[in-house]
Amino acid sequence: MAIPFTTDCRILWYNKEIFEEAGLDPEVAPKTWEELVSMANQITENTGKYGFGMDLGLQEFPTQSLYCASTGSIINVAEDGSITPNVNTDEFKGYLDTLLSMKDTFEPDYTVLTHHDVAKLFAEGQMGIIIGNTLVDTDIYDKDWYAQALVPSIDGATNGAFGGGFGISVSSNCAYPEQAVKFAQLLCSPEYCAKLISDIPASDAGIANSEMASDPKFDVYFDQIQYARQAQPKTLYYAEIDMAVYDAVSEMLVGGAAIDDVVAGLETTITEIVGG
Repeated sequence: MAIPFTTDCRILWYNKEIFEEAGLDPEVAPKTWEELVSMANQITENTGKYGFGMDLGLQEFPTQSLYCASTGSIINVAEDGSITPNVNTDEFKGYLDTLLSMKDTFEPDYTVLTHHDVAKLFAEGQMGIIIGNTLVDTDIYDKDWYAQALVPSIDGATNGAFGGGFGISVSSNCAYPEQAVKFAQLLCSPEYCAKLISDIPASDAGIANSEMASDPKFDVYFDQIQYARQAQPKTLYYAEIDMAVYDAVSEMLVGGAAIDDVVAGLETTITEIVGG
């Protein structure tokens, strides 16, 4: 069996009218995490609107686009296949601190909001900044009050985006492994990638073969997808580790746990998940 996994590319969206109302330059998006925190808080303080859209209700690793803009990875995988946690780092602690520093700018129901809810709130003009994909469930594209930009990066890192690539799994025990490999290669081809993916194709070549290639509103995706990376390598424990990070972020934002305690607990949890 061949299974395509994770095709996505997320960018930063911001409301130019809210920026103006908050006293910010509507033509200048945040380029670093520090600027993101400052702008989000300024929006909430000066306008009463929500500065940053948080989707903790997604029930998985929240705002992965933001963490992927660092140089960090949630786990390390050695050449022998052994897995160890990699969260006691400046990058991951900086990520947690960034979320905590913007907490007052979140919509009060952020613990149950999904990325679709956040997209709708942004499209309704209630949020100043979000990190999302194409916002396909909104009618935003004929509006002129928003702008798009690359995802802000932690100091010293290139910009990054959640997903942006295929993970193909072919079982060596399947009845027809050679045909499965050919099917996987077919799915990865730019032509089929552009046809089969309902959101953003998983590669630059895929976008070039899609209808998005001729739409200037999607130009930023061409710039963003070159930085695409994952928050952790794909392993059999991906879903469990995702939920562990979600729980850790929730403990901090909702439960008030200290960052160092959250990191220590997450290290222990990941070690238990991978059988360490």
